[in-house]
Amino acid sequence: MSFESTTPVRAWVSIVLNDKDAVLFPVEEHQVRQHQISYPKGRNKFVTLFPELLEGKFALIHRIPPDMQILYTEELRNISPTVGKTFFMSRPGMWDGEKVGAGAPPLRTKYGWMYIYYGVGKRNDKKVYRLGVILTSFDDPAKILYASHIPVLEPEEDYEVNGWSPNVVFTCGVVPKDKDSNETLDENDEIMVYYGAADEVIGVAEAKIGELIPKELRK
Repeated sequence: MSFESTTPVRAWVSIVLNDKDAVLFPVEEHQVRQHQISYPKGRNKFVTLFPELLEGKFALIHRIPPDMQILYTEELRNISPTVGKTFFMSRPGMWDGEKVGAGAPPLRTKYGWMYIYYGVGKRNDKKVYRLGVILTSFDDPAKILYASHIPVLEPEEDYEVNGWSPNVVFTCGVVPKDKDSNETLDENDEIMVYYGAADEVIGVAEAKIGELIPKELRK
């Protein structure tokens, strides 16, 4: 079986950004009017992603240790990762108290944008990478409505606890189990979270939206 295309499409491009933890997604025009970015002069390398979205805007969430940043743009440039505004900060004394970072593009739910992010903290005096949930507003993707007080996934199995990088679960991708990624999910929809375990193997975890977002936010 072969796939036939009548219109050439450049599906993959390279982005030069000194940040290994970044996610990109389209947003509506009204969501970015108050968050315009002034780019450094002298940087003129343009990167265009997904031509069908050229008339829209993009939000890029990335990490400037130990925090996460968000920036808005029509096109990605070869810009410094210091551009943007604080999106989410590590929370001292909590499970993500040392460092936080983006993992996979957010999913659209009835309750807002839902992100699976990673946080680094201590457990029994050892550094541990765990996963949590952030929920943000549709009207303003930088407005956080909820962030996990406890992790939704943490190293427990032998292949997560022992390995090249012990005590690590690190999200690599998140997709709905029975819907397309661009569909709106409700509390009964399941998602699959693909994650790296101890930097040696890939695992997948499943959960319902209703298990990840508190009941009071699902009214």
